[in-house]
Amino acid sequence: MSPHKPDSRLHEILRALPTRPAPRTLETRVRAELARLEARPWWRRSYRAWPQWLRGAFLAVTAVVAVAVAVGPSRVLYELAGHLEWLASLLSLGEGLAGTVRDILHAIPTAWLYGALAAVATCYAVLAGLGALAYRAFFRAKLHLSHRPSA
Repeated sequence: MSPHKPDSRLHEILRALPTRPAPRTLETRVRAELARLEARPWWRRSYRAWPQWLRGAFLAVTAVVAVAVAVGPSRVLYELAGHLEWLASLLSLGEGLAGTVRDILHAIPTAWLYGALAAVATCYAVLAGLGALAYRAFFRAKLHLSHRPSA
């Protein structure tokens, strides 16, 4: 067996396993579950089971939200804030927080920000590498050790 063909080795191992018969009650349980899923009300089923008029209303609401996002959330929010006092207070708080964050970020040297970004990217790459190493060391080694071919 070549080390470049792990799929064929896995195929051999799986073929060597004995077949297990399905439980006698499996078909009954599967049919009962399918009947239970089919009996659910429309709002607990997939989108295709919704009434046609509701799918159209959902599409219209989604289009309105998409236009609001495309036009600019700030414009829509400020228009609504003229009518809702609590939204105006929330927008004011958000502007204050955004200004504070902006001031803090402008006070940090750009090289430090790039260095922090590089450090985070390096940590992410190391984590991915360690995960791959652990997989190769533990999982694949267990597969090779537990199913040695008889000579």
